[in-house]
Amino acid sequence: MERYVPNSHIYEIARKKIDRTPSDESRMKMRESAKSRPPISKETSQRLSDRVKASYTPELRQKRSEQFKGRVVTDETRAKQSASRTGMKRSEESRKKQSESTRGEKHHAARLWVLLTPEGELMRVLNMTEFCEQNDLNYFSLRNGAYHKDQRPISRGPSKGWSVLGY
Repeated sequence: MERYVPNSHIYEIARKKIDRTPSDESRMKMRESAKSRPPISKETSQRLSDRVKASYTPELRQKRSEQFKGRVVTDETRAKQSASRTGMKRSEESRKKQSESTRGEKHHAARLWVLLTPEGELMRVLNMTEFCEQNDLNYFSLRNGAYHKDQRPISRGPSKGWSVLGY
């Protein structure tokens, strides 16, 4: 009798159905073996830390950032992410760090935007959202043009004739 060889799709279905979580007995053995190992020395710990830090070069960070640009997240995934964070308590230090991260040069409100008015004048704007509110312009139409590096003037709406040359 010939042996049945499943194709990749059947193999994937079978692989997903197999429960790979370790049993309580296996977890107990792993825990015991971890306890019997000697602790890592300070020098080894520092050497490992240095290696990890060296692997996060600016070029690698840029490459990893590019990986996720344009990625579409489904509503189902967003709901799962939200549910996983529901009820999560953050420390005061964590909340302070997050608050500080929304300030400074990297935050969109602190960027220097270069605009071209319908009259052909160049303008430099520091807080784009505030500037748009004061001048009855649509921030999102200007921002989207800038993000897509489209320097053509906006063709309709309250921002008609305006364009973003850079930010």
